Amino acid sequence: MKLQAALLLLSAIAECRPQFGGAGSSLPLASKKELKPKLRDNAKRVMLSYGPLLMPGVDEKKPGGGFSMDRKGLGGSTTFTSKTGLCSNCTVLLTRISFHNEDGSPAKPSNGFYVHHLLAYDNSKAARVPISSDGATGSATQAFTDRGEDSGDTETIFTTPDGKYNSGFHFRTPSLGIQYDLVNYNKTSRRVYLDLELEYLDGLIGKDAGHVMKSVQGTPKVSKSGAATTTSKTMTVTEDATIVWARGHIHAGGTEVVMTLNGKDVCTSRPTYNGAGVITEMSICPEPIGLKKGDSFALRGSYDLTKHDLRESTDGGGHMGTASDTMVMWALSYAFEGK
Repeated sequence: MKLQAALLLLSAIAECRPQFGGAGSSLPLASKKELKPKLRDNAKRVMLSYGPLLMPGVDEKKPGGGFSMDRKGLGGSTTFTSKTGLCSNCTVLLTRISFHNEDGSPAKPSNGFYVHHLLAYDNSKAARVPISSDGATGSATQAFTDRGEDSGDTETIFTTPDGKYNSGFHFRTPSLGIQYDLVNYNKTSRRVYLDLELEYLDGLIGKDAGHVMKSVQGTPKVSKSGAATTTSKTMTVTEDATIVWARGHIHAGGTEVVMTLNGKDVCTSRPTYNGAGVITEMSICPEPIGLKKGDSFALRGSYDLTKHDLRESTDGGGHMGTASDTMVMWALSYAFEGK
């Protein structure tokens, strides 16, 4: 399946009535823990844990109703609201989604768990994005955060990383739709919990921030002989805004994701690999990036299979050159400069 078609299908799924693992029910709140704030001393920070989610073994039958880009992955969705732990009439400064096993240990590739991707939308808000369509992604409701295995150690931030920019994602009466694609490499089933970290201020404070993913079209290029680069279409900035936080998204084998504005490189996000060849983190842009109406925006990304192998998919084939194993995207948080 071509990446463009796959991402359009993901967007459609995210807007459907929520189903979790094909079961048609929301994942319950299991616990709530208060934490020390990271960005602002007057903020509140909580960890909300939902579950458990039963994941069948790699070769076991998966429940219906979900879509996975990995042949043996588990796709589905759920919805969280103020009734299941979210704050209302508040301003979210930071969020992060992670997973843990029943024994409390982190669920990660070293113990057979892989996050292909996860997308979250506040379905109570209409989408407002300052950059025109990339031709591959899109949603009628406002994107909130995303997660891939490459971003597991980083948060999505709706202000500048130092917390000083006066913006945040406004939750009024949030309805947070979570659409996920997870992989259990183990032969036996397992139970995992989804952990949603939120740092927020009471009240609707500062500029209302948004979030979006921008992608190249089609399947990114890969080559066994060296570096291969794929460039997106050129997009247009439709409203004055400031990108307050940005992180690249790429899969194993990738070496960088570059953002360009008016033909000039303005930020490069590079992966950190662990000893097993898994991307554990992508670097973020160090400074805010101003956008002016009429500016041109584009991105490009590179894979180099002489340096890093592609992820081994669950069918053992590697899926070289398919959307299962190659993506090039930017995750952006932004605040509008106008009303």
